[in-house]
Amino acid sequence: MNPFNNYKIKWASSMIVIFIFVGMFSWRFMHISSFARSWDIVDFALALDRFDLLAMQPHFPGYPYFILGGTMINSWVSDPVQALVLFNVLMTMFSAVPIYMLVRKMLTRELSLVAVLFVLSFSYISVMSVEPMSEGAAIAVLWWYIWSINYSLHKKSTWISLLPLFLFSVLMGIRLSYLVFGVGIVLLWWLKLKRERPSLRRYGIQFFFLVLFQCIWVIGLVVSEGSLNGFIQLSLSFTAGHFSDWGGAYDVASDPIVSRIIQLLFYNLYWTGFSAQSVILAVITSVFLVLIIYKVFQVKRIKMNDFSMILAVMLICYFLWALFAQNLDKPRHISPLVGPIALLMIQYLLKSYKSKMLLMIVLISIAFQVVHGADLVKSYAEEKPAVYQLNDFLSLQERDFIVYTWEETRVFQYLKAPYAHQRVFTYDYFLQEIKRTPYKEVMMTEQVLRGFEQQVGDLSHRITPIKTFYSNPLFDPVYYEITLYKWK
Repeated sequence: MNPFNNYKIKWASSMIVIFIFVGMFSWRFMHISSFARSWDIVDFALALDRFDLLAMQPHFPGYPYFILGGTMINSWVSDPVQALVLFNVLMTMFSAVPIYMLVRKMLTRELSLVAVLFVLSFSYISVMSVEPMSEGAAIAVLWWYIWSINYSLHKKSTWISLLPLFLFSVLMGIRLSYLVFGVGIVLLWWLKLKRERPSLRRYGIQFFFLVLFQCIWVIGLVVSEGSLNGFIQLSLSFTAGHFSDWGGAYDVASDPIVSRIIQLLFYNLYWTGFSAQSVILAVITSVFLVLIIYKVFQVKRIKMNDFSMILAVMLICYFLWALFAQNLDKPRHISPLVGPIALLMIQYLLKSYKSKMLLMIVLISIAFQVVHGADLVKSYAEEKPAVYQLNDFLSLQERDFIVYTWEETRVFQYLKAPYAHQRVFTYDYFLQEIKRTPYKEVMMTEQVLRGFEQQVGDLSHRITPIKTFYSNPLFDPVYYEITLYKWK
């Protein structure tokens, strides 16, 4: 039974969905953050003023299309952080188009609108869209890329088959870590080969354009760096530092594989990605999973078309990439899985359960996601991050001191902190430094202390806690709690 079996109901429901969609994004435009919460955000913000990879404005690989979009907005909005957020919100809003075109092939017009709102209402995706980070824009372009694969799959035109290649290059120019989604192009070529038996010349043309589209942004970065050799040296230098033991990417050897899978699946994806760390949303998500599992056991197996197979393989590949090559302490790395999984989930539910009861559950879910997401968006824009609170506290101190930090120092530089601060990695170097300024009071943050204790053991007898600063761990997964210590 179709829950939309009356013309007036169809019209009214469509208007309500569109009204909620407009209101949801209007709220995001009204709450644009100006906080540069982290090292990465400072890198992006500074890049809008002067693009310089060597000065980490931004850091490698440069994210040129993201910076280009932010720069265009920055010509109207003076605050670079707000410009990046506005670009992300705009990109997220327009991603509704490819999502609608994807679901419209399987659902009615009214249910397709509901499905689009369901996917874009997820609270954690709302947070991603208002962060001045490249994830928001990358997820939006990912939707266009996924749609282009589906569109090209059903077209024989050589020129249309170039569309996924172009969009993949845009995706890489925004966020290189989404590289594994390129498996979709390989599978597309494989299915085309089985169906159409295209000539080698056609595949040669496609491979040529695949390389050409990627060269557009790569050559731009090489030119900005001055030479190919300099660009390669910079990339190697960044990679070595980014994946160092203390403070780099997640060390896959530090935890057993089972614990990493549990953290990725349950904490990062289920608790954070789908539920935005809300108990109510976690319960609703569980209800959807139970309904899907029940229906799967009823029908014994799920029939997958070619596009669903491609999408499933892409998601599995990215899951493995996130498991072994991404920092699990930062749940945002799992964010590109949330939307596509939600899309598969809502399509299957609305196709399998043609009832008003299911539609009611979906609408309740959307309502809770929208309300919770709106609250998070407002909090993200208004509540000071812990590192800003720390800066305010230190700025009021009148005594002569120096504070040793780790990534916090990048934010202090951006805020033009009026006190002495220095980034430090090794305990031996720290001891040498404090001997050079015996007249200064020495402070350090918790991240520095933890790094020292990894090197020399317990140092609790050498420090005195001064104050702890807190912010939302959903916004600042690593620096949501910063304790300031005095060195004895």
